[in-house]
Amino acid sequence: MNQKPSFLIITRQDHRASRKVNIHFIADQLVNRGKIRIFSFAFSWLSRIKKDPRIGLWNACNKAVTHKGVDCYLWRSTLHPVNLRKGFLLPLEKLLFAVYLLMIPSVLKQWIKESNLIIFESGFPILLIRLCKRLNPHATLVYLASDSLETISCATTIINEFYAVSSLIDYAIITSRIMKPEMPEQTPTYLVPFAQDTSILQHTDPSPYEGGVNIVSVGDMLFDRTFFEMAADAFPDITFHVIGGGAKADPLNEKNIKKYSEMPFLQTIPYIKHANAGVAPYNGEKVSPFLMDTSMKLMQYGFLGTPAICPQTVVGTYAGRFGYTPGDKQSIIMAIKNALQCGHFESIPTLSWEDVTNRIIDPKAYPETLI
Repeated sequence: MNQKPSFLIITRQDHRASRKVNIHFIADQLVNRGKIRIFSFAFSWLSRIKKDPRIGLWNACNKAVTHKGVDCYLWRSTLHPVNLRKGFLLPLEKLLFAVYLLMIPSVLKQWIKESNLIIFESGFPILLIRLCKRLNPHATLVYLASDSLETISCATTIINEFYAVSSLIDYAIITSRIMKPEMPEQTPTYLVPFAQDTSILQHTDPSPYEGGVNIVSVGDMLFDRTFFEMAADAFPDITFHVIGGGAKADPLNEKNIKKYSEMPFLQTIPYIKHANAGVAPYNGEKVSPFLMDTSMKLMQYGFLGTPAICPQTVVGTYAGRFGYTPGDKQSIIMAIKNALQCGHFESIPTLSWEDVTNRIIDPKAYPETLI
C-alpha cells in the first residue's frame, strides 16, 4: 500500500489566524490528500509594531500544534530582519538575514526531510529554498507567487536570492499573467488564478446594517486612508465601514466612518453581501496591475455580486468594478456614484479551491496552465 504524501507549506501565514487567504484554503484541501504542515515565520516583537495579523497567536508560538488536520508551527524570535531599504545598508541587511536563518528551529528541518512536496510562498520563504534542497534533494520544490515581490516591498536580499536559487525550483505557480516577466526564464511557470470558497454563500445573512447606504472595506493591504477622508466628506449621508484597516485606518475619525477590528473571515461575508458597494482602497503609489487578478477582496466582491470601487489600475476587464485615481477627489466621487448606480449583479464564477490545489500539486495534468 502506497504511503500518502507529506506536504509542507512555508509562509508568513498561520492556519490558525482569523484572516483567511489562499494558503489556508489550499492547506484545507491537502488535509485529505496526505500529511500537511505549515511553517510560519518572520514573527517577533517587531510584528507588534506593524500589527501583524498573527498577534493573537503570540502565546501559541514555538510549538507544533494540529489545527483542523493541519500541523502548524509559528516561530517567534526576539527580532527578525526587515527591508533596510537603503542600498548602502545591503551588506548589513544580508548579514542580518543570514544570522536569522542560523536559528531556524529543528522542527522545520525535520519537516523538510519528511516532505515530498514543499511550497514556498512569495517573499520571506524564498530564503529557505537552499536549505530545503540541501536537506531533501528529492522533494519537489514549488514557488507559489501569491504576490509580486516588489508589491510587498521585499528586501533586496530576498529578491536577489530568488534569482540565485531559481534553478533549484521545480516549477512556479503565478496567480496573474502579469507576473510572468518576474519569473526566471528557466523556471517552468504555470498560471493558476485564485479561487473562491462557494460555502461562503451560506453565511451571507442576516444583514449587519441598520438601513441607509453602506460601503464596506475589508483588510489592510496597501490601505490608503485618504480615500475615506475624501469619500466621507463628499458623501456625508453614506456610512463607510472599515473592517480590519490596521494602523493606517486608526486616524480616521469622520462621523460617517465606522471602524471595526479584524474579524473572522466568515463574519465579513454579510458586510460584503449586503453593502451597496465595496472598496479596495489600494495605495496609488504601491498598487500593482497584477492585483486586478489576485486581489482577494475584489474577487470576493465580484463573487458576491457587490459592485467594487478601486484604483483604475486594477479594474481590468472585470464586470462590476469602478475605477478612480487615488488622491483625486472628483474621480473618487464619480466611481462611488457609478458603483451605487450599478447595484448588485450576477456572481462572477471562479475556480474552486479543489481545482486550484489540483493544479498546484500536479500542473502537468493541466497543460493549458503552462505559460
